[in-house]
Amino acid sequence: MKTESSYRGITLIEKRADNTADALKAALPNRKLCICDFYVTGSEAGLRPDGIITHQDLLIIDHHAPVPAMRHQLTSVDLANTYVRNHGPLDPDVEIVINHTDTDAVLSALIMRGILEPDAEYAAAARSADHRGGTHVLAELLQALEKDRDLERAVTLVRKIVTRRIRVRRLLASKVRSGEVRWDGDVATFILDEKVDAGLAPAVLPEAAAIVVASPMEGGDKPWRIRVRSSVWLTRSGTRIRPPPSS
Repeated sequence: MKTESSYRGITLIEKRADNTADALKAALPNRKLCICDFYVTGSEAGLRPDGIITHQDLLIIDHHAPVPAMRHQLTSVDLANTYVRNHGPLDPDVEIVINHTDTDAVLSALIMRGILEPDAEYAAAARSADHRGGTHVLAELLQALEKDRDLERAVTLVRKIVTRRIRVRRLLASKVRSGEVRWDGDVATFILDEKVDAGLAPAVLPEAAAIVVASPMEGGDKPWRIRVRSSVWLTRSGTRIRPPPSS
C-alpha cells in the first residue's frame, strides 16, 4: 500500500479494493491512525453505538461497513461531527488517512483534524454528493476535483469557500437574527466591519426591496464601501416582482 501525498496532517493513500488494518499500519508505521471514509476489512466488529469504529488500534470514521446501522443516508461527515462534538478534534500526533478526495472524505478528514468545526452544513454537502445528487457548493467543487487526487488543492479550496462564503452567509444571517439590520421602509442596511460579498445578502433578506451593505474602506480615514443588492425586481409602475429562478 503506497502513500501518495500528505498535507496538514492528512495523508492520501492509494485506492484499493481491499484495505486491511495490517496493511495500513505497515504503510504508515509507528503512528496513531484515523481512517476517514473508506472501509477496512472486518472493521464492523468494532462498531460502537455512536457509529464510530475502533478496530485493531485504528479509529475509523466511515459509513461503508456492511451492517444495518450504515444502510441509510449516513455519511462519514455525520460520524466526524458526532466524534468531534463529543471528544474534540484529534491530537496532532494522530495521522488522518483517506484514499480518495471526494466530498465525504475531505470534509470528514478536515473536521477530525480540527480545521473545520462540526456542522450540519458539511453533512448536507456530503449527503448531496453521496446520496442525493443535489447541488451544494462544496459537493460540486470536491466531486469535480476527485479524479485529480490533489489533496492540497482540495483542502485549500474548501478552506477558501468556507472562509469567504459560508462564514459570510452566517455572519449576515446572525445580523438579521440579532436585529442589527437597519430598515428604512423596505430598504435594509447592513453595517459591517469588513468587506464581504454583498451578493450573499438577498438570500438572508428576501423580503427587502433593496439591501445596502456598508463597510469601511481600508485606512480608517477613507470613505465607506457601499454595495446595493436586491432579491426583487421593480417594474416601472413600482410593482414588486420576484425574478425567475436561475437556470
